[in-house]
Amino acid sequence: MNIRKLIAVLILVAVVAGGGFGLRWFLTPTPPVISLEGVDKGIGDAVREALAEVRAAPRSGSAWGKLGMVLAANGFEAEAPPCYAQAERLDPANPAWPYLRGVQIADSDPNQSFPLFEKALALTSEPVEQAAIHFRLAVLLIEAGQLADADRHAVALRKIEPEGARAHFVISLMALARDDRDAARQHLARLVEVPFIQKRACTLLAGLVDGKKAQKLLDRAARLPTDLAWPDPFEQRMRSHYVDRMSRLAPFLALEGQGRDREAIEFLRQLARESPDAETCFTLGFALYKRNQLDEAEKYLRAAIDAEPTLVSAHVFLGSSLLLRGEKKLKEADGKEAALELFRQAIVAEDKALALKNQLALAHETRGLALKHLGRRDEALKALRQAVLIQPDSPDMQLSLGEALAEADQLKEGLQHLEYAVQFARPTDPRPREALRKWQAKIKK
Repeated sequence: MNIRKLIAVLILVAVVAGGGFGLRWFLTPTPPVISLEGVDKGIGDAVREALAEVRAAPRSGSAWGKLGMVLAANGFEAEAPPCYAQAERLDPANPAWPYLRGVQIADSDPNQSFPLFEKALALTSEPVEQAAIHFRLAVLLIEAGQLADADRHAVALRKIEPEGARAHFVISLMALARDDRDAARQHLARLVEVPFIQKRACTLLAGLVDGKKAQKLLDRAARLPTDLAWPDPFEQRMRSHYVDRMSRLAPFLALEGQGRDREAIEFLRQLARESPDAETCFTLGFALYKRNQLDEAEKYLRAAIDAEPTLVSAHVFLGSSLLLRGEKKLKEADGKEAALELFRQAIVAEDKALALKNQLALAHETRGLALKHLGRRDEALKALRQAVLIQPDSPDMQLSLGEALAEADQLKEGLQHLEYAVQFARPTDPRPREALRKWQAKIKK
């Protein structure tokens, strides 16, 4: 038998014996196609570099794993799991690859993630890694109602970290799932000062105590910052590949801080010409908006939305820019029709922002003012009331609603909101006092 026939027979035997695994081993894995259109330059460069490493060494598990981590760390969540799967196949002794693949799919398909975490657990002998895996599995299993399996991981976690915060948190979740309120209180009480869980611990504990204690805990939870991520060596490794998209804007911030506005704006214009990504365009658009250069601000805010349609802040300030432009047009002799069109566009922009995130006081206020200019009084008042409801201590929100109510002949309520505006305004802001005096004078007449 010549050498070619021998190789063919070996391949056939491998395919039959391995159910196709042998053939897959002989095939060189192909790097994925990643669309980088409109992506930040720094992120694009990092992805291209990781793809180049995979092309140079397509059978390297570490290269595929790095590609997965770069993608996962920078917003390409859907593209990361297949890369981790290749890394897992080519580097089967490394627990990072099944673990990180499990992390990526845990929210959408927790049942599929459990075997991946178990596989990672079997591959590591490092206590730090074992603790992270036991903790994640325990929490996910409790959420899935699989308490017996969760208990097994809770016990293992407590052996590694006998008095660790993670162990107390898992036990408290287990107690809540079993309606053991006393045990849940006992373990949650140990966590109210732990930065990884203090906000959630206060909220959960508030549901287990009565009266003033509950309110005190809820008030504290509202003031606390978002809980930090739990320590996790695998995720820490993945996050090390995060590209800080805002780092390129540091020179702008430095120039702005020095009061060198013209140079700061010109730096951003140049950066936007070189890399018109969403962050750069929004930062430039917002900087121009603050300086009342509204036409150019609109251009860059729209460019930011084109690059990232879900960028809420760009929609909000685009709407505000359009409103201010419309109010300027109204003062021109023949500007009424153009102003009305700008008001309509402002409403569209804010509707898009609110569809993405409803609790935006500025979006409701801008929308309300635009509706008022269009003569849609009832809709305007509804929007302005919503703005005040979201941000009641804002002098601007109170002023807008107060004036709109007064103009609609609802003077008593309008004056009340104008008084609130005066109360919340800075001493150097004369607008609320002037509006209040104006409407008080009209009542006297």
